[in-house]
Amino acid sequence: MMHSLNTCGLCPLARLYQHGLLGSKLIGAHMIHLIENEIKLLRQPDCNNSPCPSPDLKLASGFALVSDLLAHGLNVCIGTDGVLIVTIAWGSIKS
Repeated sequence: MMHSLNTCGLCPLARLYQHGLLGSKLIGAHMIHLIENEIKLLRQPDCNNSPCPSPDLKLASGFALVSDLLAHGLNVCIGTDGVLIVTIAWGSIKS
């Protein structure tokens, strides 16, 4: 994030938007620290946001505020990094 801001003056999502790369075919994984402007960018072209709770928590990266994303009208699905984690994540989702 900081590299993009320092070199281009834009956050990574704004750079993708500038190049016409945001759209319904985008599935953004691990987007857990979104700011208001980025949420607006994702909402306009019907992008997909796929937080990965198990790996993000294991890495102490944080977690996506899914209720906030849904409240902003974003399409949200739960993702994972691998098959083993799917089993763990599914257990968390069910409970």
